[in-house]
Amino acid sequence: MTFRFNQQFLDACNLSNLSEKFIEIHRLLHLLPETNFELLELLMRHLNKVARHSSQNKMTTANLATCFGPTIFRAEQ
Repeated sequence: MTFRFNQQFLDACNLSNLSEKFIEIHRLLHLLPETNFELLELLMRHLNKVARHSSQNKMTTANLATCFGPTIFRAEQ
């Protein structure tokens, strides 16, 4: 992610309407620089693969979010 859109992504994740949430996240993803978008896509594909094997590795989507969330969405300071 970029620091520029960090708060906007967090705000989008807090939207209560699921449809609005997906639309806003989609819009923000396409505002990312191409390199950031491509890296995020690769990371999400990998984490999805890890989560699909959560019965063996105990890395559920919640556990992955706990581990990777602070790294992906971190403050600039």
